[in-house]
Amino acid sequence: MSTRGSIRQYLEMYKLLKRKNGASKKEIIDQLDELGFSFSERTFFRKMEELKDEFHLEITYNSSTKSHYLKQSDLQVHSFLQLMESTMTAELLSAS
Repeated sequence: MSTRGSIRQYLEMYKLLKRKNGASKKEIIDQLDELGFSFSERTFFRKMEELKDEFHLEITYNSSTKSHYLKQSDLQVHSFLQLMESTMTAELLSAS
């Protein structure tokens, strides 16, 4: 998968996770499938770990609602979004 495709996956996951009530595994997988990404359960868990480990996002699981959600400061979220924007810009420039 291209860098742009991976970034889009991360951004879509981020959008779902930042909602007030977060998102379930099924919601995330279904949303990414609708966007044309083949997204298995294994891919879901791998991408969640990447968001935690590589981007230092604090993702929490609520077992009563079966939802994953973001739990971190605005600074961490802002840094993540800046990184994604910079990476997308670099990818677009290198493709030109």
